[in-house]
Amino acid sequence: MTPSTIVLLRHGEKKNAYELTPTGRLRAEGLVHQWLGRGAEPSLFDRLGLAAPVAFLTTTLHTIELAAPSAHSWGLPLTSYTAVAGDSTPTRVLGDLTEQAVDDVLRTPAWAGGTVVVCWEHHHLADATLNRTWRLLPGLDRLPPQPGIPRVPESWSGDNYDYFWVVPMDQGTGRAADFTSVLQTFTGKYADVPQNPWGQPEASSD
Repeated sequence: MTPSTIVLLRHGEKKNAYELTPTGRLRAEGLVHQWLGRGAEPSLFDRLGLAAPVAFLTTTLHTIELAAPSAHSWGLPLTSYTAVAGDSTPTRVLGDLTEQAVDDVLRTPAWAGGTVVVCWEHHHLADATLNRTWRLLPGLDRLPPQPGIPRVPESWSGDNYDYFWVVPMDQGTGRAADFTSVLQTFTGKYADVPQNPWGQPEASSD
């Protein structure tokens, strides 16, 4: 059996190869309280009727910084496939780590039936020029088009830090069964966290 759902998201806004900007850190905090954390009001899991998270997967330092607060709110450790996403990081390394992470998600009995949250480097979420991404390896690219349901983008927009891709899994085949794209919107003290439509530039942030 596989997880019931995989939730894919990108790291927050980045200052350099090693840390997020203040906006990226505010996004991480907002995700805890309004989307991904235990007791979030309302949470992504409640909005979509998803099972509780059983694992949070990360790869680069940016993804660790974004996902750690949400994972810790559930009492879960990060499962990290660690790479430093600088310009010198070979695409092959991130591809290897992505392939390993996908294989683990599909084969780890402790994660079966729950929701696995994957916070990842955006090129290896989806990139039309790469052959080892989360979009390709679990079969998202093979979903048949349906009226009213947008196709899964071939590449993750470099302008967007503010989306979840929600992927229900077919328990029999271990492949993607459906796809929903959800915009991260924030209110209250997190209202200034950017929320730009897919493919459109983010408003200026620090």
